[in-house]
Formats: sequence, structure tokens, C-alpha cells
Amino acid sequence: ELLASEAARRGVAGMVIDGNCRDTPILLQMSLPIFCRGRHPNAGTAKRRGAVNVEISMGGVTVRPGDYVLGDDDGVVVCSGEELREWLPKAEAIQEVESAMLSHVQSG
Repeated sequence: ELLASEAARRGVAGMVIDGNCRDTPILLQMSLPIFCRGRHPNAGTAKRRGAVNVEISMGGVTVRPGDYVLGDDDGVVVCSGEELREWLPKAEAIQEVESAMLSHVQSG
């Protein structure tokens, strides 16, 4: 809750945690999207500070400064700007087809 509140205050768009988090009921009420592996009641440690704008690995995926990290209720995707420009039109086309199919199904 404390870290998420400070992140929101600083304008962070969202958080991805390669582990568990706590204070979930409060976090779910915040407008800051938080993606994590699960929930756990114990607090983490603050013994060492992290770094910014460095390459990291999360869940076996390399995340580099400048990469896009996109998430929703189904999961998180990491891609470069080039990959995003390549994939986005394809994803939008799939969404259009699926939306039309859903309308057809719903109309009987």
C-alpha cells in the first residue's frame, strides 16, 4: 500500500511484481493497476534499494529500458517499440473479428 501510494503520487502508470504482494483489498481499490504472481500476508524487506533504467529479468523475460509493459486481467506482455508497431495492427484486426463474431452470437 505504501509503495503503491508513492508510485501513484509520482505518476507511475502501473506496477508489475515478479512475486507476491500484500494489502490486496486496498490495492484493488486504487486506480493504479498492479500485476503480481499472488497474494501473501507477510511484508517484504527494504534492505537494499533497486535501480532504474536498467535491464531486468521478470518471469524469465528480459525487460529493457524503453520496452512497453502491457497488462490486463489475462496477464502481462513485454515488447519493444518495434514489436508493438508490428503487432498492434494484427491485434486490432483480431479484436474486430472477435467483436463481430460476438455480436453475431448474441443476436442469435
